[in-house]
Amino acid sequence: MRSAISCLVLPIALLSLSACVSVPATDPSFSTEPPRQVDRSSIIHTVEVDIQAPADALLDWIITVPLEDVFLAYRSLPGVATSEVLTDTWGTPGTRRRVRLEDGHQVVEQLLSVVPGEHFSYQLWGFTNEAGLLAEYAIGRFELESRPGGELTRVTWTYSFTPKGPVRRIPLSLFVRTNWRGYMSAALERLGAEADSHFAAAAQNTRQNDDGLARKEENL
Repeated sequence: MRSAISCLVLPIALLSLSACVSVPATDPSFSTEPPRQVDRSSIIHTVEVDIQAPADALLDWIITVPLEDVFLAYRSLPGVATSEVLTDTWGTPGTRRRVRLEDGHQVVEQLLSVVPGEHFSYQLWGFTNEAGLLAEYAIGRFELESRPGGELTRVTWTYSFTPKGPVRRIPLSLFVRTNWRGYMSAALERLGAEADSHFAAAAQNTRQNDDGLARKEENL
């Protein structure tokens, strides 16, 4: 009976505490190694979008796109304000950056793997907001699949949250099923629109340059 009551009371207490998590007075160093990935039941959500761009170029663009252009506020979730690279560079496995949210909270992100034109993955931990009460870490993964013709790419984005123990799985699952799934859908829709605009402009510039070269050759 006591165990059953705890399973009901603790999630409610954690959700109540989430509103009281204060912004850190100083920036965390985020210098420690990421949490060891454990074989614990994760909470997973996946979204997809088709983008008019070749997979190789699109993957490189997604890895380096400014987060603040894509991750805007959604319901009670703040958008990304800035990101700061904590290693010499960003874009290869092992590189790391600080992600600062609009409400002042932070999280650290590290690239785990990058396979050109196919997929990349990353790990987040050190959440200073309420997510830190519930999740040990999260794994994000983008998978890219070229569609027939090679100029259209299916992008599949998956997030896996590992809870801090079985009881915290309950409120974490609620968070993912409500706010986070909408946050992901809105961000991926925005990412698709930004990518379509970027690659359409690049294609237009290429056509204009080709036309200019053709006219020069005609005048020779």
